[in-house]
Amino acid sequence: MENQPKGKTLLKVVSILLIIGAVVTFILSLMTMLGGTMVAAGADEFTGGLFIILGVISILLGILQLIAGIVGVKNAGNADAESVKKCQTWGIILLVIAIVNIGLVIIMNQFAVSSLFALLLPILFLVGVNMNKQSIEE
Repeated sequence: MENQPKGKTLLKVVSILLIIGAVVTFILSLMTMLGGTMVAAGADEFTGGLFIILGVISILLGILQLIAGIVGVKNAGNADAESVKKCQTWGIILLVIAIVNIGLVIIMNQFAVSSLFALLLPILFLVGVNMNKQSIEE
């Protein structure tokens, strides 16, 4: 039996959670956009437009999250340098998005400690990737 990378299970579980989160993001984004069109159809077109823009941005971020999850699941069992590099790149993208999101929450004066949970999956994703990287170096 061939040696499996150390971070295989962690990376695969986190990647599956990212895929599930992306699906939830798509559903909530569509609901936000639908609500925005309903508000825009009423008296407040500006607020409705903001809801629609927020929904579109959320869908784009969900797509990035979905791609990262798929790349993580696909490469979780691979202990080669190319797979690790792909996963590192996507993990960093997710982490940057989470940090920007927390920054925006702080700017909007809506920060709560629970906002820091947005960092949890990207950090765990990168931990799994680094464990796989260590398997290469051994």
